[in-house]
Amino acid sequence: MTPFGRTSTTLILVAAGLVGPVVLGGDGDYPSIKFSGFLSAVGGKVLAGTPQGDSAAFEEGLPLYIADWANWGIYTKSASLSPESRFGVQAVAKFTEDLSFTGQVTVRGTEHTPQLQWAYLGYKFTPDLEIQVGRKRIPLYYYSDFQDIGLAYPWISPPAELYGWEATNYNGANLRYKTSLQGIPVALGLFGGKETVKDDRYMRSAGQFRTDVSWDKIIGGDVEITRNWLTVRGVYMQTDLTFTDKVDSGNSYQSKMKAYSLALNADFDQWFVLSEIAQNARNYDGYYFHAPVFSVGVGARFGKWTPFLNYGQYRETCNDPAYAPINWKRPSLTLRYDPTPSTAIKLQVDRYLEYNGTAYTADSTVLRISFDWVF
Repeated sequence: MTPFGRTSTTLILVAAGLVGPVVLGGDGDYPSIKFSGFLSAVGGKVLAGTPQGDSAAFEEGLPLYIADWANWGIYTKSASLSPESRFGVQAVAKFTEDLSFTGQVTVRGTEHTPQLQWAYLGYKFTPDLEIQVGRKRIPLYYYSDFQDIGLAYPWISPPAELYGWEATNYNGANLRYKTSLQGIPVALGLFGGKETVKDDRYMRSAGQFRTDVSWDKIIGGDVEITRNWLTVRGVYMQTDLTFTDKVDSGNSYQSKMKAYSLALNADFDQWFVLSEIAQNARNYDGYYFHAPVFSVGVGARFGKWTPFLNYGQYRETCNDPAYAPINWKRPSLTLRYDPTPSTAIKLQVDRYLEYNGTAYTADSTVLRISFDWVF
């Protein structure tokens, strides 16, 4: 798409989003197009923290809290709306009953240039079998497909221990199939493709501000099973990684990665439990890097109010003597209020604690508040 074409599309989608859902074409008429969108206004600050890391790696200074690693969304002792606020508009065009196009543009507080998150064609061979080709989110974790939609989960944002690596999208194809085994709904998926991120924002965590990252030969699969109150989803993915530091070529290298995740969610109407475990394993030049992580939380619904208590942990192991592993744990408490079915207000306190590893940023206490809206 040309720069003019992308800008024009963005303006049209934003204009449609400002007036709420828009449907062009009647129900059952083709072609038709539907616009929808979301907004998350998130503000926060570090209430307290003890500087202990190397501030040379961070423009923002210390103490700080990294809430969004992929987009380098960071809170400091100065209150800010930038780290996690986002606005997105989606269009779904249906050409026939089976052929459609989905596009989504997102604007973030960390990067004001509109980002094309989704742009794919979908074709249904049958009601239960669909192929999608184009640009999508990498379905690595349970909330990956909708991690920007704040209304869809109890936290301010999905757990940073899992959600946020160098790449979150990919260009390629995926095949989706829904079936039932002994009356139990099962969804299966296969996906593959590649992604290149220029001046990757995640690499700022290593003090690199001009590093391009490529995830090549992405291939993976996922399975999701739902039975009454229990949902289980497992994912496997592998890819070849290339890091190109355009300032210091000595920091450039290649690596192979395998990633696994398993989500176990239980919903008992008033009470619910959300849990996810994962591991990111990388090998380069005879060295290995493993990052086992997990998040588990329990919440309860009291009318429009939902308190939610969560605990997350991130751990690294590496046999490269030049690399200093980082380990942290993060208990958090969220209070959510839903004034309407399409809006939510959340207040969250996080306590970030580093342990048994390198002092990286700072132990910190973080306060955040958000307003989430879908339209």
